[in-house]
Order: sequence, then C-alpha cells, then structure tokens
Amino acid sequence: MKADEYTEKYMEDNPDQFPEASLGRIIDKIRKNGSSYPSLQDYVIFLMKSLDRNGDGVISFEEFSRGLKT
Repeated sequence: MKADEYTEKYMEDNPDQFPEASLGRIIDKIRKNGSSYPSLQDYVIFLMKSLDRNGDGVISFEEFSRGLKT
C-alpha cells in the first residue's frame, strides 16, 4: 500500500514521529553498514542485489523496507 504525497511529506517533515520515513536516517544506516566495503558504491551494489529477494531485478517497497529492518 502506498501513501499519498501529503502523507509522505508529513511523515518526512516529522521524523521524530515517523523515524522510518527519515531519509537522513536511512542514508546514515546505509553508510554505517557499508563501512567495511572499499567504497560506498560497492556496498550499495551489494545491498541492492541482496535486497532483491525474488531476483526480478526490481526492489519492491516491501523488499526495501524488510532490508532496512535487518
């Protein structure tokens, strides 16, 4: 299920109430977990491949969300 633009913006503008919608928090988590890779780009490539659970070449919201929770 997808939220409308107003709801998404509200969630982004209120990260204390909706930390899962905070772009900064998501980026910080990606950077932290990628610190052992030669570059952030190498980690992101690995991450995207590992998030694509069904191997269809597309990362659904559910796959992305599940990956952020691990």
